[in-house]
Amino acid sequence: SYGVMFYILAFNGDMESAVNWSKKSLNSPYFPGLPELDKWIVYFQLGMYYHRKGILDSSKYYADLALPLVARNEEASPGLASDTYMLFGYLAFAQKNYRDALTYFYKSPYPLGLAQVYQSMGKSDSVIFYATRTLAAAELQKSPQIKLMAAGILAQEYEHSDPVKSNKYLKIYIEASDTLNS
Repeated sequence: SYGVMFYILAFNGDMESAVNWSKKSLNSPYFPGLPELDKWIVYFQLGMYYHRKGILDSSKYYADLALPLVARNEEASPGLASDTYMLFGYLAFAQKNYRDALTYFYKSPYPLGLAQVYQSMGKSDSVIFYATRTLAAAELQKSPQIKLMAAGILAQEYEHSDPVKSNKYLKIYIEASDTLNS
């Protein structure tokens, strides 16, 4: 039930309260006896929280705890596996280990992560392909945060080669930003 509280609070934007529920679960005397899937959820939640806060050593600590659980339980929870691979991808990306980052993002599959890695590698065609896929999905899902990131990447990619397209994506970026800030 702690995991459910995490998701409810995180969905409503209260990450600090959400992570407190994950920590309560982790520190519960019942935690060692929980099924692996329940432990995996907690490790993933804490890993993502610390990643978003920029505390990468703590994020990696929890990701490392989740790693063997992914291998043993991937089929039981493909969505959680996908999200966990995304976390692994971002940790590898932060270390500029692009090969591993791509491997994890392809496993996730997380096209925004792929676009970001390819952008760092200077592979414009791949950046545009994956950022465009991300933007289309973000529009369908009505996700202004993802829309903002994808449009920002596309505006940067087209800045020198096609200023008209760059401005188009810059407008989308500004609209998404306004939505988030309203």
